[in-house]
Amino acid sequence: MRYYISGKKFNLELFLLNLLIPQAVGILSVYLSGPVSSEYESFIKPAFSPPAFIFSIVWSILYFFIGAAAYLVSTSFSDKRKTALFFYTSQLAVNFLWSIFFFGMELRLFSFFWIVLLIVLSLKTYQYFSDINKLAGIFFIPYILWLFYAGYLNIGIWFLN
Repeated sequence: MRYYISGKKFNLELFLLNLLIPQAVGILSVYLSGPVSSEYESFIKPAFSPPAFIFSIVWSILYFFIGAAAYLVSTSFSDKRKTALFFYTSQLAVNFLWSIFFFGMELRLFSFFWIVLLIVLSLKTYQYFSDINKLAGIFFIPYILWLFYAGYLNIGIWFLN
């Protein structure tokens, strides 16, 4: 079904699909990782570590924003769209595996380097998204900031445990 917002076509089904994909990636990743919350609570954590329940709230919001950003890019006519969506998909795949490595396989130090890769891919995604649609780029900023914070938590937990 197509709607028009400010004279521009809006594809509701494609928008919802773009919102659903990162949410599904996050849910499936946590599901495959085992008892994430109880394991997180058992760690000695670095300063400024949030309680476990915060993560599901924050990730849901971040996934909403990057999904909305992906919709804006996927409906653009930019010649950079394909490359932007390649980086987006790549960072989503790396994101999916992080929880499995960190919690499921207990590869804490490896997970830190994996999150560095995730940050690099997300910065490339941000760069392409911003070039195509400024709002899409803005939607990606909180996600990138959270990844830096997650990297801090990751290396802190590895060091302290």
